[in-house]
Amino acid sequence: MFEKAVELDPGFARAHAGIADCDSFAKSWYGAEVSFDEVLETTNKAIKLEPNLAEAHAAKGFALLSAGRPQEAARSLRHALSIDPLCYESHYYYARYCVLDRNFEGAATHFIRALEIKPDDYRSPLLLHSVLKELGRIDERREYMQLGLKRAEIAAELHIGNTDPWELGAAALAANGEFTLARKWLDRALAVREESEAPSYNVACTYARLGEFELAIDALEGVLAVVGPDGIQWIKADSDIDPLRDHPRFQSLMQKWT
Repeated sequence: MFEKAVELDPGFARAHAGIADCDSFAKSWYGAEVSFDEVLETTNKAIKLEPNLAEAHAAKGFALLSAGRPQEAARSLRHALSIDPLCYESHYYYARYCVLDRNFEGAATHFIRALEIKPDDYRSPLLLHSVLKELGRIDERREYMQLGLKRAEIAAELHIGNTDPWELGAAALAANGEFTLARKWLDRALAVREESEAPSYNVACTYARLGEFELAIDALEGVLAVVGPDGIQWIKADSDIDPLRDHPRFQSLMQKWT
């Protein structure tokens, strides 16, 4: 749809930024056949068209983060935030950068701001669960968990073929010790997931928390076959994977990225 928008208006900077965001996600987590240099070229085109467009600078920051260039990414994202403090993408991507940097206070601040700006954002409140756990903010964790699950259910109903809300919700529930409900959410995701679909990191996280280590590592093998540099760092930092860290098969799998 963004490409169609660019066809209709080649000078539409927001559409170029949207293409870059899609390409960054696709390359970073699903091994899409696009280079990060190409993605950065798209972000630079958006910035050239509209230098003060926060979404364009945020897209560049996300591309740099996905390419394993976190310090450059942070500079672009901070610049985006200085241009427009209400830019959702700037807060969401900067929160992810903070997680990788183990700056959990910063991650919490920007995930919360992101979910306030975008009322249908289910990812930020669900990703908050591990951040707030690190900070010992248990009551808030419970509150945002419920908000994220409610939003995820709405998103899943609106987009029937999208398994991400069920998968991320299942991972959050499993991390919270709600194993029966996590299993139900996982089953909902698997019921609509096509066999040909790319492997899901959140499915791996859910299996890990449920104690089904072999299934978790099976899923991770598929993820690691395509994931980009920031995905590797996320896996290394994510507490949802902690149950696997002493497993010989997991250690062997991760050796090539250490």
